[in-house]
Amino acid sequence: MANNDHANERNSVPEQGEMIQLYGRLKSLENVLTSWHKEQERNQAKKEHRFRRFIVQLVIVSTTVIGVLWTLVEMGAWYLDQLQKEKMAERYNAVANGMYEQENNPDVALQMLEQSIALNDTFETRYQFAYIKGMKAVQVLLNLDRPFTKDELNMAHQSLADAKFLVQLEPDRPEGYILESQIYTALKEYGNAENAIQQALKIEPDHAFAQVRYATLLYNQKKFDDARTVIEKVVSAYPDYKWGYLWYGLVLDALKQKENALVQFEKAIKLDPKFDTAIYNLGCSYLNSRPRNFAKARECFQRVLTINPAYKQAYYQLGMSYGYEDRYDVALTYMDKAIALSEDYLTARNWKALVLFEMKRYEEAIQAYTAAIMLDPRNDELYVRRAAAKVDSKQFDAAVNDLNFALELNPQNTEAVMILSNLYLETGNTELALAKIDQALNAAKNDKALSADLWNLRAKLWQKKGDFTAAVADQKKAVECFKSKYTLYYLALYQKRGNMNGDALKTLDEIHQVDPRFSAAWKLRADLLKDQDKAAALKAVETYLTLKPQDKKMQDLKKELEKK
Repeated sequence: MANNDHANERNSVPEQGEMIQLYGRLKSLENVLTSWHKEQERNQAKKEHRFRRFIVQLVIVSTTVIGVLWTLVEMGAWYLDQLQKEKMAERYNAVANGMYEQENNPDVALQMLEQSIALNDTFETRYQFAYIKGMKAVQVLLNLDRPFTKDELNMAHQSLADAKFLVQLEPDRPEGYILESQIYTALKEYGNAENAIQQALKIEPDHAFAQVRYATLLYNQKKFDDARTVIEKVVSAYPDYKWGYLWYGLVLDALKQKENALVQFEKAIKLDPKFDTAIYNLGCSYLNSRPRNFAKARECFQRVLTINPAYKQAYYQLGMSYGYEDRYDVALTYMDKAIALSEDYLTARNWKALVLFEMKRYEEAIQAYTAAIMLDPRNDELYVRRAAAKVDSKQFDAAVNDLNFALELNPQNTEAVMILSNLYLETGNTELALAKIDQALNAAKNDKALSADLWNLRAKLWQKKGDFTAAVADQKKAVECFKSKYTLYYLALYQKRGNMNGDALKTLDEIHQVDPRFSAAWKLRADLLKDQDKAAALKAVETYLTLKPQDKKMQDLKKELEKK
């Protein structure tokens, strides 16, 4: 038993050793496994980190690529949009140029250019904007019928500065020179205007607009034959250019070629049936023809107002057409319509006052002339006409003041001298009357025609006083200054009234040689001879009646002479 126990003990020792060894191996294995697991964890972490970094890089790259692609898309869209804007801007520019050069409408042209600048702000558009803005100022200035205000003069000078700036920017383009010429034309500096327009035509000889502007410059200087030469070239080279025909008509009308002028206006209207300026001038031509064609003139002016209700000149001309027929109530209505469209329309105010004067509404006429004088305070004619209204309303002192001021403005105003002299004469102040005439004669000593009018006026004063010797003496001086059938007629008249019958007959003989159809001279001859030489008187009456067959008094005188 003991031996067996000892034997078991001996056997258990190696088993324990083995167990220890096994435990050690297991521990080592555990450590290996733990290390391996940790290594696997570290590797997994590295893989996850690399994956996450890859994902981040992938996102960054993708985002970058998408951003680049989006930028490219946006750039493409911007480029296409810019192309579209440039095309639209070009269209606005084309419309603007057409609205100005074809339709003479700078307001709409400038609106188009503003749209163009908003879409595509370029030097060319800015240049055109400055040019048309200046030409708009020209349109305003050239259409004024009164002196410039300070603001208008500043506008003219600003536009002139703009024109010179355009020339400096682009010295080889005509627009700056055209604008410069037009401003000088508005300022009536015709020499500078011609130099500028010639420079424009030197740059571009076939520039139709510049050629028409040159013709208008010549027209404004009353060089109608030269204007005709220029404008005929325009209508020949540009048969579809309505402005050429318009100005051709205006030039021919100024040259008294009425029928041909009408043809040119009609050609302009055929090209553009709504060409209000051409229709208006066609109406003016009808109104100023002899005899006046009131029906056609009014038809034209009404047609203009249908196209453009703000065309103030059409209302004015309608008023004139009724005034010529002494239909003053209607004339006054149209003058008021013209003034309502433009308070500073001097011509309409002037003629409104004249209509009121003819209607014997003198106080209203005085007020109307006063309103006109406010627009043109240095217009001597307005003071003379207001004075005439004051005379007829018995405001003699006020009339004298107006007449004296008119003569301060223009010492050669014969109408002022005549009215003032008559006022002095009627109040018995012959010396003052003669002094005024002598003052005017001294101022007009280098003007033969005007001097003749003044000597004629002086002679009338003497004949009013009954001093026919003095009247004849002064009328002879009128004849010396300017010999015409009229100055000779008044000489014969004063000679007759002064019982200088032989001299009167000699003067009448001279008139018959100058103009054998001057009826007043034959009437005076008959009156002179009816008690002296009835046969000669009858012959004079018969000659007169061939010229004036409706004169009842002369018909009766003929019957009386035939009986005797």
